[in-house]
Amino acid sequence: MSERRTRVAVDAALLGLIAAAIAVIAMPAADPARPLVVLLAMCLVPGGALLTRLLVSDVATAFGLAVGLSLAIEALVASVMAVTGWWPPEVAAVALGAVAAAMLALDLRRTEVAR
Repeated sequence: MSERRTRVAVDAALLGLIAAAIAVIAMPAADPARPLVVLLAMCLVPGGALLTRLLVSDVATAFGLAVGLSLAIEALVASVMAVTGWWPPEVAAVALGAVAAAMLALDLRRTEVAR
């Protein structure tokens, strides 16, 4: 697969993961898929979106960086919320998801324009 196709596939998969997380959050809390899908989204989406701005050639490195960057971003957001005393985790999750979705959409647009 070409690099452009790979980028489009990864961006689309991460956007799909955001949509899946939104869908399972809307489901009843007893759904066993809910924590798994949300955990997967929180571990991959923020870092994966940030990686659209970096050039990483190895898949294993990109996966490791996506997980590490995601956890670092979420720890930073949680630290800011703890220090400020403003603790709405739902708002933080929506904000992270919105920023990540915007970055992924911009990368898709940039990839299509570069065609």
